[in-house]
Amino acid sequence: MTDAEIITRLCAQIDNADDVLEPREWRALADSLRARGLRPSELPALPEPKLRETAGKLHTARLRGLLKRGAAFDRKLAEYKSQGIGVVTLADAAYPGRLRKVPGAPPLFFYAGDLALTERPLLGFAGSRNPDALDIELTRLYVDRALKRGMGIVAGGARGIDREAVTEALTNGGFAVEYVCDTLSRRVKDEQIAREIAQGRRVLLSAVTPDAGFTTGFAMQRNRFIYANALATIAIAAENGRGGTWAGAIDALRHGFTVYVPNDEREGSMELIRRGAVPISADWDAAVKEPGQSGQLSLLDL
Repeated sequence: MTDAEIITRLCAQIDNADDVLEPREWRALADSLRARGLRPSELPALPEPKLRETAGKLHTARLRGLLKRGAAFDRKLAEYKSQGIGVVTLADAAYPGRLRKVPGAPPLFFYAGDLALTERPLLGFAGSRNPDALDIELTRLYVDRALKRGMGIVAGGARGIDREAVTEALTNGGFAVEYVCDTLSRRVKDEQIAREIAQGRRVLLSAVTPDAGFTTGFAMQRNRFIYANALATIAIAAENGRGGTWAGAIDALRHGFTVYVPNDEREGSMELIRRGAVPISADWDAAVKEPGQSGQLSLLDL
């Protein structure tokens, strides 16, 4: 088996009961392999003492069980493939480059579409599931200006701001990357989504099984992927101290990602600015200066 196939067997969850390696567990195992000059593809042939040494805190019985996943596992992957869903791992060159060294980056993604879109310039969007008219107007304004500069959109696939941003981009000839946290296998059956995937204008990625339902934990996990893959992300209508938009923006600031917020004087926006987010005005320019720079910083001068 190849390195990618080994990673898939160890880390791909196709059932909620699968005891696959978590990202931190895979990272520890990968570090151990590198330290010993080994590749993932060599794991199945390692004798028990060597495997035990390499596995560290992981139980070798668990590793061997995952490595021997059989016909049912292969059938499920084949079923996903028939739906247009593939697997990309850290061993593959096509894995989103901006995510490779991000804390918590998964060892693999299930995906549908052209992964090359993840390498193009992207503006991220995060925001309320229940936006008001102003939030929607601002989102469409920012998307349209991004498209004029040749950028695409990266968002999370949820209703509200995410969906508004992606719809605006695709309706106006742009492209979009979506990190979804649930029901990838259902989404790819949507005629509009399938058409945009076939046109090479939309790609969907999921770090969880394509059949997974929504959980808050998965949603928070994918927020970091959006911020990491974007040159900058606009957080719209964050509630001060609460909600997924707020939590995602705070996590992004903590990890050094670029976060912008509308300069709308709302409490959540103002607090994010105080914590390091960059305010943007209606004319698209940042309202603060970067260290060592003079004048205003254009949102897209990144």
